[in-house]
Amino acid sequence: MSRQPSKEADQPDPRGNPEAGAPGASYAMDSAILEQVAREAGADSGVEPERLGPFLAEVLLIAQSGDRLSSAQLERLSWEGDKAAREGIALPRLLDLYLSALWRLFATYHTSADSDSSREWRGVPSDRHRAESSWNVPMTLLRAGDDAAAAIAEGFAAAQQRSLQFDAAGRRELFEDLLAGSHDPHLLAERANSFGFNLAASHHVLVAETQRDHFDSGPLPTRVESLLRSEFGVTDGLVATKNGRLVLVLPGQIGPMETRLAEFIAAESHSDDAVVGAGSTHPGVLGVRQSYEEAIEAVEIAGIAGRSAHFGGSASTRLVLFSSLVPQRLLRSNPLLSAELVSTVLGPLNAARNSGDHLMETLAALASSGGNISAAARQLHVSPRAVSYRVQRIVELTSYSPLEPEGRFVLELARQCALLERQSRGGAVGT
Repeated sequence: MSRQPSKEADQPDPRGNPEAGAPGASYAMDSAILEQVAREAGADSGVEPERLGPFLAEVLLIAQSGDRLSSAQLERLSWEGDKAAREGIALPRLLDLYLSALWRLFATYHTSADSDSSREWRGVPSDRHRAESSWNVPMTLLRAGDDAAAAIAEGFAAAQQRSLQFDAAGRRELFEDLLAGSHDPHLLAERANSFGFNLAASHHVLVAETQRDHFDSGPLPTRVESLLRSEFGVTDGLVATKNGRLVLVLPGQIGPMETRLAEFIAAESHSDDAVVGAGSTHPGVLGVRQSYEEAIEAVEIAGIAGRSAHFGGSASTRLVLFSSLVPQRLLRSNPLLSAELVSTVLGPLNAARNSGDHLMETLAALASSGGNISAAARQLHVSPRAVSYRVQRIVELTSYSPLEPEGRFVLELARQCALLERQSRGGAVGT
């Protein structure tokens, strides 16, 4: 809707026009008609007619001149839209009030077109203007309605945008305070309630790390929120970013939804190495902070060990459960024990002349393939016979077989310890 406001200084004043139909006297008489139109429009729209303000009188004035609503009048209408948004009045209802008032005003004009008394209020002073006014008045009313609707909608949208920005800032502040865990839990719970977030319930945190950094204003958080609402009906979660990672605070226990989210995040971010760490579920405000720390640790361990070493032995999902990483967490907490395990189990492999790297690569491939020699051979681009030979060498050097459950566990544990040690020294993380 295009609206080009007229300049008030250029707008003829019908009250100073002797042909405008005795204005001074007519408007006192016309007020009852305008009030009736406003009341009927208010009843029709369900909005109090007082929100029309001087709109009908202003339209009545410009109907006599064929001019448009002035800048000041449009500004007032925009403010009415702004005010309605802040007070919770729906935009369709507010527009219905104004447009209902306009068509009723026109209907009054139309049905009284042959009445001499009607000429006064409608501003048609003589018969020589009747033909012109019969076209100009409806067109002026339609144009005024178009301009008014555009101004009202503009003000309403501006108020909504401010509200969204305020809500976004408030949600962001709440998000940061929850992850920090250093604020008063009761105050945090009250603030969370204002956003429909019940901190009395249990929550868990997901942290997604992909090949690129993400930001609150980026597309991925919006798409994840949309998926949560449309597919799972979750409206009481928080989705934001921190340090380039996507962070989700979700209610309830971990289930299939989290696996779906992890795959969705990987697909939407076009990241082959995307991994989503899941903290355990904890109650209360402090539980969010605890779950966040767990999710961060899960992501870090996954980044060190590679996807083959987590998810309870399954490499088919990108979701890393903190609760499934007990061995890795124990080793991280006891570096001396970790170093001893690496030295005892992997020392002979690393010392093997001209074959240490190949044997370590074979261990990693067997771990990621679940002990399948053919699959490991495809990963390594060698023959299954070559893998079988390397397995035999591993058994000879360590006394543990990667094809047997106990041996596979010890060798994989030692391999992950080596990776943890390498990270703690700041070295490159390999296989």
